[in-house]
Amino acid sequence: MIDGDVSLDRSVSIPSSETHGFGVFGGVAHLSATPPVGRHVVADFVAVFLQTLAEECLDRGADLIGHLKLHLRTDHGALRASLVDHLPGPALHNNLGELPFAEGDLTVNAIVHGLDAENVRACVYVAARSAANGNLAVEWNSCVREREDAR
Repeated sequence: MIDGDVSLDRSVSIPSSETHGFGVFGGVAHLSATPPVGRHVVADFVAVFLQTLAEECLDRGADLIGHLKLHLRTDHGALRASLVDHLPGPALHNNLGELPFAEGDLTVNAIVHGLDAENVRACVYVAARSAANGNLAVEWNSCVREREDAR
């Protein structure tokens, strides 16, 4: 992050003087599937979520995707993904194991240039709903902090 830090207490510290026109989002959601689904469904959700998030941001006027990343933690493993360029798509590291996915905690961070924090947050919510596609439920627990550049 831009001179920021994500700590275990789910807080984000980004001095407004350092954001230079970047809209920043950090949030935690509970992701669940009833009935449980295979890990490929979760990987597909993540790939579509990040790709849709990038496209939503660009459609709303962002001129640069700084970094979109997420981390999904479950009782059986983890999945992490990031996207810095929407053309090649996201990079995924799927270590969820072979057991069906039932639930986990999803941490999302987005740094986007040319949009304010409110628009970045709206893009995150749109992308999550779109990617869930009725297969998964996404319940946002907290938006740990959103900052817009204080020009």
